[in-house]
Amino acid sequence: MHLRSLRVDALAGTLPHGRMADGSDADVQDLELLVERHRSFGAMAIVAGRLPGGGACQVLFQEAPGRCSQEDMEALKKLPTSRALHLGSQDFRLTVRVVLKEANNEKKGPPVYHAGGLLNLASCERDLGEMRCKDQRHEIFAHFVASEFGRSQGYVLEVAGGKGALAEAMRARGLQVVMVEPRAAPVAEVDTETEGSEGSEGSEGSELEDHAPVRRICAAFDATSMALVAEAWALVAMHPDEATDAVVDAALAAQKPFAVVPCCVFPRLFHQRRLWNGGGVTGYTGLLRFLREKDVRMRAARLPFTGRNIVLYMTAEDFCKEKQVT
Repeated sequence: MHLRSLRVDALAGTLPHGRMADGSDADVQDLELLVERHRSFGAMAIVAGRLPGGGACQVLFQEAPGRCSQEDMEALKKLPTSRALHLGSQDFRLTVRVVLKEANNEKKGPPVYHAGGLLNLASCERDLGEMRCKDQRHEIFAHFVASEFGRSQGYVLEVAGGKGALAEAMRARGLQVVMVEPRAAPVAEVDTETEGSEGSEGSEGSELEDHAPVRRICAAFDATSMALVAEAWALVAMHPDEATDAVVDAALAAQKPFAVVPCCVFPRLFHQRRLWNGGGVTGYTGLLRFLREKDVRMRAARLPFTGRNIVLYMTAEDFCKEKQVT
Protein backbone atom coordinates (compact mmCIF):
# COMPACT_ATOMS: atom_id res chain seq x y z
CA MET A 1 0.00 0.00 0.00
CA HIS A 2 1.34 3.39 -1.02
CA LEU A 3 0.99 5.46 2.15
CA ARG A 4 1.80 8.75 0.50
CA SER A 5 -1.33 8.46 -1.63
CA LEU A 6 -3.34 10.10 1.14
CA ARG A 7 -0.86 12.87 1.83
CA VAL A 8 -2.41 16.21 2.77
CA ASP A 9 -0.67 19.54 3.12
CA ALA A 10 0.96 20.83 6.27
CA LEU A 11 -0.59 23.94 7.72
CA ALA A 12 1.16 26.46 9.92
CA GLY A 13 2.59 25.09 13.14
CA THR A 14 5.13 22.69 14.52
CA LEU A 15 4.52 18.95 14.53
CA PRO A 16 5.18 17.10 17.78
CA HIS A 17 7.71 14.37 17.27
CA GLY A 18 9.94 12.09 19.28
CA ARG A 19 13.06 10.17 18.26
CA MET A 20 11.16 7.61 16.20
CA ALA A 21 12.23 8.76 12.74
CA ASP A 22 15.02 6.15 12.76
CA GLY A 23 12.44 3.34 12.65
CA SER A 24 12.63 2.28 16.29
CA ASP A 25 9.59 1.71 18.49
CA ALA A 26 10.96 3.99 21.21
CA ASP A 27 9.31 7.07 22.68
CA VAL A 28 5.69 5.93 22.52
CA GLN A 29 3.43 8.99 22.67
CA ASP A 30 -0.20 10.03 22.46
CA LEU A 31 -1.34 12.08 19.50
CA GLU A 32 -4.55 14.05 18.97
CA LEU A 33 -5.73 15.07 15.53
CA LEU A 34 -8.74 16.58 13.78
CA VAL A 35 -9.88 14.17 11.05
CA GLU A 36 -9.87 15.58 7.51
CA ARG A 37 -9.97 12.42 5.36
CA HIS A 38 -9.59 8.67 5.74
CA ARG A 39 -9.47 5.46 3.79
CA SER A 40 -9.65 1.77 4.69
CA PHE A 41 -7.75 -1.13 3.12
CA GLY A 42 -9.09 -4.34 4.66
CA ALA A 43 -7.38 -4.68 8.05
CA MET A 44 -5.62 -1.34 7.58
CA ALA A 45 -6.74 2.28 7.55
CA ILE A 46 -5.14 5.68 7.08
CA VAL A 47 -6.47 8.84 8.68
CA ALA A 48 -5.19 12.25 7.58
CA GLY A 49 -5.81 15.30 9.73
CA ARG A 50 -4.55 18.33 11.59
CA LEU A 51 -2.68 18.46 14.86
CA PRO A 52 -3.55 20.97 17.62
CA GLY A 53 -0.66 23.18 16.49
CA GLY A 54 -2.07 23.37 12.96
CA GLY A 55 0.30 20.94 11.22
CA ALA A 56 -0.90 18.05 9.07
CA CYS A 57 -0.15 14.37 9.56
CA GLN A 58 -1.24 10.87 8.62
CA VAL A 59 -1.85 7.99 11.02
CA LEU A 60 -1.70 4.37 9.90
CA PHE A 61 -3.95 1.90 11.76
CA GLN A 62 -3.38 -1.85 11.41
CA GLU A 63 -5.27 -4.64 13.14
CA ALA A 64 -2.43 -6.73 14.56
CA PRO A 65 -0.96 -7.83 17.90
CA GLY A 66 0.73 -4.88 19.57
CA ARG A 67 -1.04 -2.45 17.27
CA CYS A 68 -4.80 -1.90 16.92
CA SER A 69 -7.64 -4.13 18.05
CA GLN A 70 -10.69 -5.18 16.08
CA GLU A 71 -12.74 -2.75 18.18
CA ASP A 72 -10.44 0.09 17.16
CA MET A 73 -10.91 -0.70 13.48
CA GLU A 74 -14.68 -1.01 13.84
CA ALA A 75 -14.80 2.43 15.50
CA LEU A 76 -12.88 3.96 12.58
CA LYS A 77 -15.35 2.48 10.12
CA LYS A 78 -18.09 4.56 11.74
CA LEU A 79 -16.43 7.80 10.64
CA PRO A 80 -18.38 9.62 7.89
CA THR A 81 -16.90 9.48 4.42
CA SER A 82 -14.37 12.16 3.51
CA ARG A 83 -16.97 14.04 1.46
CA ALA A 84 -19.47 13.91 4.34
CA LEU A 85 -16.75 15.17 6.70
CA HIS A 86 -16.08 18.10 4.41
CA LEU A 87 -19.72 19.08 3.95
CA GLY A 88 -21.04 18.10 7.39
CA SER A 89 -21.62 20.15 10.52
CA GLN A 90 -19.54 18.00 12.88
CA ASP A 91 -15.82 17.64 13.50
CA PHE A 92 -14.24 14.36 14.63
CA ARG A 93 -11.14 14.15 16.81
CA LEU A 94 -8.99 11.08 17.41
CA THR A 95 -6.56 10.41 20.22
CA VAL A 96 -4.16 7.59 19.38
CA ARG A 97 -1.19 5.88 20.95
CA VAL A 98 1.72 6.25 18.52
CA VAL A 99 4.42 3.55 18.40
CA LEU A 100 6.35 4.60 15.30
CA LYS A 101 7.05 7.64 13.15
CA GLU A 102 8.18 6.84 9.63
CA ALA A 103 11.42 8.36 8.38
CA ASN A 104 10.75 10.89 5.63
CA ASN A 105 14.08 11.38 3.89
CA GLU A 106 12.44 13.14 0.93
CA LYS A 107 11.05 15.77 3.30
CA LYS A 108 7.86 16.03 1.24
CA GLY A 109 4.48 16.30 2.85
CA PRO A 110 3.39 15.59 6.41
CA PRO A 111 4.79 12.82 8.63
CA VAL A 112 3.24 9.36 8.89
CA TYR A 113 2.67 7.84 12.34
CA HIS A 114 1.80 4.22 13.16
CA ALA A 115 -0.91 3.80 15.78
CA GLY A 116 -0.60 1.37 18.64
CA GLY A 117 -4.23 1.82 19.61
CA LEU A 118 -7.21 4.14 19.42
CA LEU A 119 -7.62 5.89 22.77
CA ASN A 120 -10.58 8.11 22.00
CA LEU A 121 -12.91 9.11 19.16
CA ALA A 122 -15.14 12.12 19.81
CA SER A 123 -17.38 14.35 17.73
CA CYS A 124 -18.42 17.95 18.26
CA GLU A 125 -20.42 20.57 16.42
CA ARG A 126 -18.27 22.46 13.93
CA ASP A 127 -17.90 26.12 14.84
CA LEU A 128 -18.94 27.88 11.63
CA GLY A 129 -20.37 30.98 13.23
CA GLU A 130 -23.72 32.11 11.89
CA MET A 131 -24.11 30.72 8.38
CA ARG A 132 -25.44 33.44 6.12
CA CYS A 133 -26.97 33.40 2.67
CA LYS A 134 -24.86 33.31 -0.46
CA ASP A 135 -25.73 36.92 -1.29
CA GLN A 136 -23.58 38.06 1.64
CA ARG A 137 -20.48 36.20 0.49
CA HIS A 138 -18.72 39.33 -0.80
CA GLU A 139 -19.10 41.22 2.49
CA ILE A 140 -17.94 38.16 4.45
CA PHE A 141 -14.93 37.58 2.22
CA ALA A 142 -13.98 41.27 2.28
CA HIS A 143 -14.04 41.18 6.08
CA PHE A 144 -11.81 38.10 6.03
CA VAL A 145 -9.31 39.77 3.68
CA ALA A 146 -9.18 42.95 5.74
CA SER A 147 -8.78 40.96 8.97
CA GLU A 148 -6.03 38.64 7.70
CA PHE A 149 -4.05 41.05 5.54
CA GLY A 150 -4.78 44.38 7.24
CA ARG A 151 -4.43 47.77 5.61
CA SER A 152 -1.09 48.18 3.92
CA GLN A 153 0.67 50.38 1.40
CA GLY A 154 -0.27 49.31 -2.09
CA TYR A 155 -3.36 47.76 -3.56
CA VAL A 156 -5.19 44.46 -3.43
CA LEU A 157 -5.45 42.86 -6.87
CA GLU A 158 -8.78 41.13 -7.36
CA VAL A 159 -8.99 38.65 -10.22
CA ALA A 160 -12.24 37.82 -12.04
CA GLY A 161 -14.16 40.36 -10.00
CA GLY A 162 -17.38 40.22 -12.02
CA LYS A 163 -19.63 43.18 -11.31
CA GLY A 164 -17.34 44.50 -8.59
CA ALA A 165 -19.29 43.58 -5.45
CA LEU A 166 -16.25 42.18 -3.65
CA ALA A 167 -14.06 45.07 -4.80
CA GLU A 168 -16.52 47.61 -3.39
CA ALA A 169 -16.82 45.67 -0.13
CA MET A 170 -13.04 45.70 0.26
CA ARG A 171 -12.87 49.40 -0.63
CA ALA A 172 -15.45 50.13 2.06
CA ARG A 173 -13.04 48.55 4.54
CA GLY A 174 -10.22 50.89 3.61
CA LEU A 175 -8.41 48.75 1.03
CA GLN A 176 -7.17 50.06 -2.30
CA VAL A 177 -8.42 47.71 -5.01
CA VAL A 178 -7.45 47.03 -8.60
CA MET A 179 -9.79 44.57 -10.31
CA VAL A 180 -8.98 42.51 -13.40
CA GLU A 181 -12.10 41.26 -15.18
CA PRO A 182 -12.36 40.23 -18.85
CA ARG A 183 -15.98 41.30 -19.18
CA ALA A 184 -16.73 44.99 -19.60
CA ALA A 185 -18.84 46.61 -16.89
CA PRO A 186 -22.22 48.10 -17.85
CA VAL A 187 -22.11 51.89 -18.12
CA ALA A 188 -24.84 52.33 -15.51
CA GLU A 189 -22.89 50.21 -13.06
CA VAL A 190 -19.70 52.23 -13.51
CA ASP A 191 -21.60 55.48 -13.07
CA THR A 192 -23.21 54.22 -9.87
CA GLU A 193 -19.88 53.23 -8.39
CA THR A 194 -18.33 56.59 -9.30
CA GLU A 195 -21.21 58.54 -7.78
CA GLY A 196 -21.09 56.39 -4.65
CA SER A 197 -17.45 57.28 -4.10
CA GLU A 198 -17.92 61.02 -4.46
CA GLY A 199 -20.01 63.22 -2.25
CA SER A 200 -22.26 60.62 -0.63
CA GLU A 201 -23.83 61.95 2.53
CA GLY A 202 -24.01 60.22 5.89
CA SER A 203 -21.40 58.46 7.96
CA GLU A 204 -20.89 55.58 5.53
CA GLY A 205 -20.58 57.91 2.56
CA SER A 206 -18.13 60.13 4.40
CA GLU A 207 -15.96 57.11 5.16
CA LEU A 208 -15.89 56.10 1.50
CA GLU A 209 -14.72 59.57 0.47
CA ASP A 210 -11.30 58.78 1.96
CA HIS A 211 -10.84 55.68 -0.20
CA ALA A 212 -9.79 55.71 -3.83
CA PRO A 213 -12.39 54.28 -6.22
CA VAL A 214 -11.88 50.78 -7.56
CA ARG A 215 -9.66 50.71 -10.62
CA ARG A 216 -11.17 48.28 -13.09
CA ILE A 217 -9.06 46.74 -15.87
CA CYS A 218 -10.95 44.93 -18.62
CA ALA A 219 -8.56 42.10 -19.45
CA ALA A 220 -7.95 38.43 -18.90
CA PHE A 221 -5.60 37.41 -16.10
CA ASP A 222 -2.59 36.02 -17.93
CA ALA A 223 1.12 36.66 -18.48
CA THR A 224 0.39 40.29 -19.30
CA SER A 225 -0.96 40.77 -15.76
CA MET A 226 2.32 39.99 -14.01
CA ALA A 227 3.25 43.68 -13.74
CA LEU A 228 0.06 44.21 -11.75
CA VAL A 229 0.94 41.24 -9.56
CA ALA A 230 4.43 42.58 -8.90
CA GLU A 231 3.08 45.92 -7.66
CA ALA A 232 0.17 44.48 -5.65
CA TRP A 233 0.16 44.00 -1.91
CA ALA A 234 -2.04 40.89 -2.12
CA LEU A 235 -4.16 38.87 -4.56
CA VAL A 236 -7.75 37.81 -3.93
CA ALA A 237 -10.37 35.94 -5.96
CA MET A 238 -13.89 34.77 -5.21
CA HIS A 239 -14.98 31.85 -7.40
CA PRO A 240 -12.52 32.75 -10.20
CA ASP A 241 -13.36 29.60 -12.20
CA GLU A 242 -10.81 29.12 -15.03
CA ALA A 243 -8.40 31.62 -13.44
CA THR A 244 -8.12 29.75 -10.12
CA ASP A 245 -4.83 27.96 -10.84
CA ALA A 246 -3.30 31.08 -12.40
CA VAL A 247 -4.07 33.24 -9.37
CA VAL A 248 -2.51 30.79 -6.91
CA ASP A 249 0.52 30.19 -9.14
CA ALA A 250 1.11 33.91 -9.64
CA ALA A 251 0.86 34.66 -5.92
CA LEU A 252 3.24 31.84 -5.00
CA ALA A 253 5.75 32.82 -7.69
CA ALA A 254 5.75 36.45 -6.54
CA GLN A 255 5.44 35.50 -2.84
CA LYS A 256 2.43 37.74 -2.42
CA PRO A 257 -0.24 37.17 0.25
CA PHE A 258 -3.38 35.74 -1.32
CA ALA A 259 -6.85 34.47 -0.57
CA VAL A 260 -8.79 32.41 -3.10
CA VAL A 261 -12.22 30.79 -2.79
CA PRO A 262 -12.28 28.05 -5.47
CA CYS A 263 -15.51 26.93 -7.03
CA CYS A 264 -15.82 25.12 -10.38
CA VAL A 265 -13.36 22.32 -11.20
CA PHE A 266 -13.44 22.11 -15.04
CA PRO A 267 -11.87 18.61 -15.12
CA ARG A 268 -11.87 18.41 -18.93
CA LEU A 269 -10.34 21.84 -19.44
CA PHE A 270 -7.65 21.19 -16.80
CA HIS A 271 -7.11 17.50 -17.43
CA GLN A 272 -3.35 17.93 -16.87
CA ARG A 273 -3.79 18.55 -13.12
CA ARG A 274 -2.13 15.86 -11.05
CA LEU A 275 -1.98 15.19 -7.32
CA TRP A 276 1.17 14.08 -5.54
CA ASN A 277 0.03 10.48 -5.88
CA GLY A 278 -0.39 10.83 -9.64
CA GLY A 279 -4.19 10.91 -9.54
CA GLY A 280 -6.27 13.35 -11.54
CA VAL A 281 -8.56 16.09 -10.23
CA THR A 282 -12.24 15.51 -10.96
CA GLY A 283 -14.12 16.96 -7.96
CA TYR A 284 -14.17 19.92 -5.60
CA THR A 285 -12.35 18.15 -2.77
CA GLY A 286 -9.65 17.08 -5.21
CA LEU A 287 -9.30 20.65 -6.45
CA LEU A 288 -8.75 21.93 -2.92
CA ARG A 289 -6.16 19.23 -2.33
CA PHE A 290 -4.43 19.95 -5.65
CA LEU A 291 -4.14 23.67 -4.87
CA ARG A 292 -2.91 23.07 -1.32
CA GLU A 293 -0.25 20.68 -2.59
CA LYS A 294 1.36 23.63 -4.38
CA ASP A 295 2.75 24.85 -1.04
CA VAL A 296 2.61 23.02 2.29
CA ARG A 297 2.34 26.33 4.16
CA MET A 298 -1.00 27.15 2.57
CA ARG A 299 -3.89 27.42 5.01
CA ALA A 300 -7.61 26.79 4.63
CA ALA A 301 -10.67 28.19 6.39
CA ARG A 302 -14.42 27.87 6.00
CA LEU A 303 -16.27 31.17 5.54
CA PRO A 304 -19.75 31.48 7.10
CA PHE A 305 -21.92 31.59 3.99
CA THR A 306 -23.70 28.87 2.05
CA GLY A 307 -22.24 27.35 -1.11
CA ARG A 308 -18.57 26.86 -1.98
CA ASN A 309 -17.03 28.62 1.02
CA ILE A 310 -13.52 27.23 1.54
CA VAL A 311 -10.84 29.92 1.30
CA LEU A 312 -7.22 28.96 0.65
CA TYR A 313 -4.78 31.63 1.72
CA MET A 314 -1.30 32.65 2.80
CA THR A 315 -0.26 35.78 4.67
CA ALA A 316 3.09 37.54 4.50
CA GLU A 317 4.05 35.74 7.72
CA ASP A 318 3.29 32.37 6.12
CA PHE A 319 5.82 33.03 3.36
CA CYS A 320 8.48 33.62 6.02
CA LYS A 321 8.03 30.14 7.48
CA GLU A 322 10.04 27.11 6.49
CA LYS A 323 8.41 25.55 3.44
CA GLN A 324 8.99 21.93 4.40
CA VAL A 325 8.00 20.45 7.74
CA THR A 326 10.47 17.84 8.87
